[in-house]
Amino acid sequence: MVRILRNPNFKATSKCCLKAVQKEFVLNVRMHNENEKKNISIGEARVGFIVTKSIGKSVVRNRVRRRLRAAAYETIRSHGKANRDYIFIGRKHTLDCSYKTLTYNTIRALKITKSCQEYNSN
Repeated sequence: MVRILRNPNFKATSKCCLKAVQKEFVLNVRMHNENEKKNISIGEARVGFIVTKSIGKSVVRNRVRRRLRAAAYETIRSHGKANRDYIFIGRKHTLDCSYKTLTYNTIRALKITKSCQEYNSN
């Protein structure tokens, strides 16, 4: 998996994407277009994380980001699909829940976005 670090990639994902809203986070998923498929290695998923200042000071934001990163990497490897961008937007409840709940909700969000993509493609 590759990290999304540049602002245009975040904006493109937020404009045309599928969303899965959970109590702990919001997951945005977007399929790569043909130009991006040429520039990215084949079958590569990209992951990005957004944690805003409204959640708390830097220590709290970093803790939220670390928890989301750990849950995302664990679940996207097993349940994610290639050639997609995954953007996780952190919320305050990310700190309160257990890690098991966080990974379960991440899997649920991935399944929601998969079912929406299959529905939209038909």
